[in-house]
Amino acid sequence: MGKDRRSYNVFFNLHTVSGIAITIGLFVIFLAGAFALFRSEINNWQYNEPNRPYRTVIDYDKVLKQVEQQGHNTKGGTFSIFYRKTGDYVNVKATLNKENDSITSIDKAMDTKNTQSISMRLHPNSYTQLDQSDQPQEFLGNYINELHFFNQIPGAGKFLAGLVGLFFGLAIISGVIVHWKKIIPNFFTFRIKSSVKNLWTDAHVALGILGLPFQLMYAITGAFLGVFGLFFLAVFFIQYGGDSQKLENTLYPDLANLGREDYLGPTHGLDSISINRLIHSDLKSLDPDEISFILVNILDYQEKQGELTLQIEYTGESQFITKAYKKIRIADGLLLHKRSIDDYGYGELTGTVMDKLHDGNFGGFFIKITYFVLSLITCYVILSGVLIWLVAREKKSYSSKAKFNRNVGAVFIGSCMGLFPAIALFFCLVKLFPKRFGVMSSIFLLFWLAYTIYSYFIKSPFKINKHALFLAGGLGLLIPVLNGIQSGLWFWKSLVMGYPDAFFVDVGWLFLGSISLFSAVAAKKLDSKKSKQKPEEKIPVKLVRAKS
Repeated sequence: MGKDRRSYNVFFNLHTVSGIAITIGLFVIFLAGAFALFRSEINNWQYNEPNRPYRTVIDYDKVLKQVEQQGHNTKGGTFSIFYRKTGDYVNVKATLNKENDSITSIDKAMDTKNTQSISMRLHPNSYTQLDQSDQPQEFLGNYINELHFFNQIPGAGKFLAGLVGLFFGLAIISGVIVHWKKIIPNFFTFRIKSSVKNLWTDAHVALGILGLPFQLMYAITGAFLGVFGLFFLAVFFIQYGGDSQKLENTLYPDLANLGREDYLGPTHGLDSISINRLIHSDLKSLDPDEISFILVNILDYQEKQGELTLQIEYTGESQFITKAYKKIRIADGLLLHKRSIDDYGYGELTGTVMDKLHDGNFGGFFIKITYFVLSLITCYVILSGVLIWLVAREKKSYSSKAKFNRNVGAVFIGSCMGLFPAIALFFCLVKLFPKRFGVMSSIFLLFWLAYTIYSYFIKSPFKINKHALFLAGGLGLLIPVLNGIQSGLWFWKSLVMGYPDAFFVDVGWLFLGSISLFSAVAAKKLDSKKSKQKPEEKIPVKLVRAKS
């Protein structure tokens, strides 16, 4: 019995400590991630973009010619070219040599002194470079998505998000062990009229169990996507000694007979080879309506070892895996590698499945909305865990650390809840100041910080939550009004006008704003009702003690 009790305490403390340690980071991941599920819709809403068809035919030769005309040395360069519907432009990212002498792609990765990175946006018809004023500066949906994996922290953000995912998995497993014996009875227990601690505990357990498969999936996929790169680099340098060819032979055994020594393409006339000829023959046989994304990567352009990778993503309504790609040697058009949507190996399949599961890119809007609701439920589970921890530390045994615990709790809750109205404020700002994204992002971060500081001074978890819900609710209801004034796309007519994303975002915020205000009012009534009951509950206890 004593051994069982000790094991229970170990797992309980493990669950508590691991959960509290990652509270803020985990809350940010799930709340920002909930909105990031609809980043494409948010981007279209931000710049009042209609749903235009995807351009499947791009003149890649003109794109590369335009880079040359800008005075860049394209020989030996690495290019990434794709069309973006939001903003209607062709996006070009490249790593180019500063000197005329070409260097290999491996040299580029090891030494960046002789290389430069460029990013260009070209008009999809004329292929001329768009002026700074003609192209969107930043996208709100992308910014929130980057916040979701801490990309604002230079270098280490994604790895940090992956570590949070690992600790989240630890908290989930230890939580299941702690509640295992009573997991079914506790799921059906919800004591609304009981103490505040019991209320938070019942909600924490019930909603935690409800979202358990979803949360475990996110812990695994988030850890994989965030930390995998670190392990991959370690394996690359330790096991393969930094030899990319050995690693490629292991991952793609069907390429083992196509080593670097086999690149015997023509050494003359490489500058006249047409990229369009290598790509368009594949695209002609495909239905444009089924294509959602085309990415062209060019490695070592105008070099005899140059390669072209064509990646195509389909709409994927009927099947889970929707990516296909092929690798071609540019010099002579030799097919080096090919993967159709029904021909994926284990190594390639793993990353694809992780991406699809994590981003909810399957099943259409139904899956994304389900993910969104489950993400908000997880936010509630995280927050209720902190509140349970705070209420448990109101005992006399913790009196020496009471001030410290209240301060920590206030900062934790304020940092979490402050993000919700901060995001709502950001949505308002992009309609008030559409071309000042840098200023708006700074205001967003300052508001979030200010609410955390404000929470530190007021201390009361109830007031912190209530005020955040009131602010988020009010700002949320203001968002469709500002969009209607700024763009004329009022939600009752935007759908008919061919702007479904504007309709979806506006109506979504109307629901979120209304629910937030309702929750704030309901919480206020519940708190006032409990405060009136407390004096009556304490009287009998005092009388009994007096008689004894």
